[in-house]
Amino acid sequence: MTRTLPVQLVIRARHYPYKCSPQTEIFHENTSSQNDMTIPQHPFNGLATISLLALTLIFAACDSTTPGSISGTPPALITSQAFEMDSESFASANAQPGGGTNSVQGANYTRAYATVLLVNLAVGVHLVVPSAATGAAASDTPHVENGTWIWEGRMTVFINNVVDVRLEGTPNGSVVDWEMFITSDNLLGRVYDDFVLYTATTQIGGGMSTWSLYYDIDGLGRTRVLDADHLQTGAQNELTFSVPDSNPNVDARGDSVYYLADGNERVFDHVVGPGQNRLIEWDAATSVGSITAFDYNDGERYCWDSNLDDAPCMPALF
Repeated sequence: MTRTLPVQLVIRARHYPYKCSPQTEIFHENTSSQNDMTIPQHPFNGLATISLLALTLIFAACDSTTPGSISGTPPALITSQAFEMDSESFASANAQPGGGTNSVQGANYTRAYATVLLVNLAVGVHLVVPSAATGAAASDTPHVENGTWIWEGRMTVFINNVVDVRLEGTPNGSVVDWEMFITSDNLLGRVYDDFVLYTATTQIGGGMSTWSLYYDIDGLGRTRVLDADHLQTGAQNELTFSVPDSNPNVDARGDSVYYLADGNERVFDHVVGPGQNRLIEWDAATSVGSITAFDYNDGERYCWDSNLDDAPCMPALF
């Protein structure tokens, strides 16, 4: 296996059908038909933030037989793989990734599980708004203005906060350049007026995408807070997220996670500084895996077996 992206931040992907209601309700309280969600008032707490939140990322993707054609069909939207975290890497504290159950796990698996879970939750806080905004826009039938495809939609957050969204995609040679605009009188306590939430570039025909996420920060204005790179080659899916130096959380700057899914092979590498990383590898079919972390025991490789019990390490899994 050859890594083709820099070691950075994690996700796995899940496709949803090209369907999303024009009025997408994202946050509901005291209902049995929707998931309750809570987002911290300030979405820039970095990778160390632990947020108890259920993520229902409403996202749609569309296909095109002639992608990027101004006079024909619209380009395919940025894929869901570029926005979704792999929150199911370790299904639950009492379940094996391979489907079995074990009431007690070994220390190695438990530490790996906690690492993946907490990082996914911290990064997932940032992904709710752009994912839902893209899903709301995807419900629209696009039109063309001056060589740019435009999708428009509306979503509601925190029950009664309405956000209008406009996604613009401009074919540019072999790629499509994207901008997501949002307008709201109250989103996370702020007013957004035709604000560019994210910019992205996708390769026509699929395979590669990159994006950068922005929010309005006190005293800083529009600020880039998170970057991502996604590459899919056949069955191999790689995603990286990284925290740029422009992020107002100084402690989170430079943090990154890399995620690879290739057949049954899973790799998660959380980098928190020079020479400081948490590498977790596992087999999705057998549940066998390992953790090598600078802050776990002596930093050597520690493993678990298919029952999630601590076990001697075998040679490399793949």
